[in-house]
Amino acid sequence: MRGRFVIVVALVILAVTGCKSGDGDDEANGPEGTSDPISSDEVNRYQLTLSGDVDLDHTGGLLCSVDDGVLSLDFGIDAYDGPINYTATVPNFDPANSALEGTFALNDASGTSEGPVEMTFSIGDPPEGYEGVVRAAGVITGSTAGDAGSANINGSYACFLMHSEAGL
Repeated sequence: MRGRFVIVVALVILAVTGCKSGDGDDEANGPEGTSDPISSDEVNRYQLTLSGDVDLDHTGGLLCSVDDGVLSLDFGIDAYDGPINYTATVPNFDPANSALEGTFALNDASGTSEGPVEMTFSIGDPPEGYEGVVRAAGVITGSTAGDAGSANINGSYACFLMHSEAGL
């Protein structure tokens, strides 16, 4: 079943790779002070700023999923001197809760760093023409420490979730 879900999500991601870029005017879906908040019509996108030992400002594609009650946001990129992968996970995910707490993990060639994150979460309508999905969006803040370095985290995200995943 999970394999089918991943295929469906991958197809949805392929369908939206032509998303228009946001103009940064939609403050409801981006944190105050973030350099490039996600606009209300974007999906499967994120903007994250990490500052500290790990210092980056990145906007890219995003994969969101809910499996066994755990919300996962996978911010995988190839950047700089090698691959960097970072994820946020929220155990006991409840789509009715707009304030979520979870863990942020950063993995690179040096190792792994983890730390707590707080996320806002809201469900909205997807762009016209998309059926069976909702647009989930919010902001993420927190910190991470470990072998991959220490950093403060600040950003925003927007992604598709299937109605069944979002608890609808």
